[in-house]
Amino acid sequence: MRLFLCSLAVFIAFLQSAAAEIRIASFDNDAALKKWHIRKNTTAAISKWPDNFPGTCVRLTMDRYQEGNERWPAIVLQTPELPADWSGGRELQFDIYAETAGTLSLSLHSGDQRNQPSVTLPRGRSRVSVPLPEGALNYGKMSELHFFIGDPEKDFVWYIGDVILIRPDAAERYTELLPRWKKLQQAQSIPEEAFAEADRMRAEIEEKIRAGNHSAAALKMVETWGAAISDLEFQLQERAIAALARPDGLIALWTSSMEKVHRDRQRFLNPPSVAGRIAAAANEAEAIQLILRSPRGLPAVSATFTGSARSADGAEIPAEKLHVMPVGYVFCDQPLYAVPRTGYWPDPLLNYTDRVDLEKDLWQAFWVEANIPAGQAPGKYTAAVAVRSGSTELFRLPLEITVHNFELPSGTPYSNVFSISASYEDDPRAAKDPERYRQAIRRELMRHRLNPAPLYDWRTPGVEDAREQLANGLKNFNVRYGIYGDERNLNDYIAQVGNAYRVYREAGIADHAYCYVFDEAPPNQIPEIAAKLAAVRAKIPDVKFLTTAYDYSFGVDSPLHEIDMWCPLTPQYEKHPEAIRRAREHGKEVWWYVCCNPLAPYANLFIEFPSLGMRLLTGAQAWKYRPDGLLYYAATFWGERGSRHEYLFERPPMTGAPLTNWNGRTFDKFNGDGLLLYPGENGPVPTLRLKQLRDGLEDYFYWQLLSQALADSGFMAETWKERARRELEIRPELVHSLTDFAGDPQILLSQRSRLATLLNEYQAARPKQ
Repeated sequence: MRLFLCSLAVFIAFLQSAAAEIRIASFDNDAALKKWHIRKNTTAAISKWPDNFPGTCVRLTMDRYQEGNERWPAIVLQTPELPADWSGGRELQFDIYAETAGTLSLSLHSGDQRNQPSVTLPRGRSRVSVPLPEGALNYGKMSELHFFIGDPEKDFVWYIGDVILIRPDAAERYTELLPRWKKLQQAQSIPEEAFAEADRMRAEIEEKIRAGNHSAAALKMVETWGAAISDLEFQLQERAIAALARPDGLIALWTSSMEKVHRDRQRFLNPPSVAGRIAAAANEAEAIQLILRSPRGLPAVSATFTGSARSADGAEIPAEKLHVMPVGYVFCDQPLYAVPRTGYWPDPLLNYTDRVDLEKDLWQAFWVEANIPAGQAPGKYTAAVAVRSGSTELFRLPLEITVHNFELPSGTPYSNVFSISASYEDDPRAAKDPERYRQAIRRELMRHRLNPAPLYDWRTPGVEDAREQLANGLKNFNVRYGIYGDERNLNDYIAQVGNAYRVYREAGIADHAYCYVFDEAPPNQIPEIAAKLAAVRAKIPDVKFLTTAYDYSFGVDSPLHEIDMWCPLTPQYEKHPEAIRRAREHGKEVWWYVCCNPLAPYANLFIEFPSLGMRLLTGAQAWKYRPDGLLYYAATFWGERGSRHEYLFERPPMTGAPLTNWNGRTFDKFNGDGLLLYPGENGPVPTLRLKQLRDGLEDYFYWQLLSQALADSGFMAETWKERARRELEIRPELVHSLTDFAGDPQILLSQRSRLATLLNEYQAARPKQ
């Protein structure tokens, strides 16, 4: 075992950290302020602090939004006045005095990439710390800093002090890296020569720190050492994987469904395994990935189940409930957010082919899924997956499937809507049979517990579609979009929606209907919106309205009393918890949504974002924050649209395997935004991201079922009840906040296992009906 060149314990005791503070913007005088660009409807002036705090600041006034005003009043600092190198920075800090409580946003730009954190401020003085999440931007090439508000509902006055970049010093960063280095020291499989260069860097860093050198150059040396550690960790993982190769050199292993398996330089979140295991409840789908790599090319490689899965006592999961699909790849250019790589990313699940060419030394993943039927007997089942090249079977791999002693309900645990088109008649990819294509899209989403309701269509859904969605446990449906235009448009809307509600009442489903209105409408439109909604309600008393309009009192302190269901972006759940509570006291639902915002460190559905975050969004995060519903504006955004919303081009059906003919770009410079199904020649092609959303909804059911069990647990031991209460609380290592959550899938899988154990014990002890 390798040893440190000096005693680790003695050196750690010696370490003293002193974070570096770098002033990236100051408000000392008028000359400093002239470096900033000041937008329309924004006033900025150098000022003393209103509470007599020492020093100077900038006094910002941002005007209430009205028609013709700037929607995004701001001050903007750009390079070269803005220092470009923020590398190693942990956070921005500044003092602020708010004359009125409210939310102030920042926009941090690195070229085309941007991140937009915001802070909710009480009236008075605050010290603000804005984290700089690792990987969110290229911090070595920063280009712009904005302070702004979107669509201010009133005049805001802020006093802002100097902006400071907080960097850890070399000693602090070195201390953070030491545990990883110590773990590498204990590894026996890394060649001495590969280890020696990193060890030389470590010794040089120690000398500098001992000498009191805490300079930026010393910090960069530590970061270089950190990169060397990452490379050694990759080598260690590669050697461990190579040791599991078959005699012919081919590697066939199992990895989590939450891994995104790249073709090359793949860094697995958890070590792949020789043994494949899935655990799920009855009426639940769960998956694992089979990963292959060969030292030589193999043509037409396929992986298929050999038949049904069987238990020792003869129970069977039918073969038609077991599926394998090759994972495909789409090309992703650099988006507006930072990504670890560009090029081909795994995303589509190629349901139009069962085989791909396995290229030399490149990974290929296969999505292996078990859809456990309702009523399936609990127990351990064994299935086999055969891997072939052409017609030649290369080998078979066993897969163990554990079915729990409880069953998930059908449908969704809470309302959701994933918008699709009401008709695909004008879509060339559906030209053979547009209605069949539309129904295939609807049913693919419903199979994944997602509600395929058109949000932006002027046509009302038929009773058959609505009944089918409700029969699949999807809770509600959208009637139509609106209301825009003059009084004539309003009267037409009332007539159409009134007729639709009359039909739904006769069918007994009107209680599940709502109308989506005023998409992301700014506060200045509130009076007009309120008048139109009141006019509709006067004619259709049982109508319900869902909106994403910007009113963060959620109708309690505004004229929008007619709104029944509010839907803010996910960050608002942490910014306005009291307003959400008050809205619910007034009988309102408060959903949440994501779209092209928010960016990291929030969870979202972009192709490059972690799969675990997507699963947590519909599962653990939803259980922690309890939104009443989830809205996503599009599932089949198949064109490409620029920042001004013009369509750049329409794309052909997806073809190719494993590299497809598709680019991941959808809206502006976002990859996968509004795109959860690709268009295949014969129907929709699902995605890894679609699967994560379904799996998160099914995770939510675990907490929901345990909550119900605890409420009916008079026959259970107190120790079981205490364990159940603990598991119903989302642990901080899984979700601490909407911006601080687990990156390791094993943390979620461990909690699922504990939840399943409690539910299995409850079912075993439950008195027979």
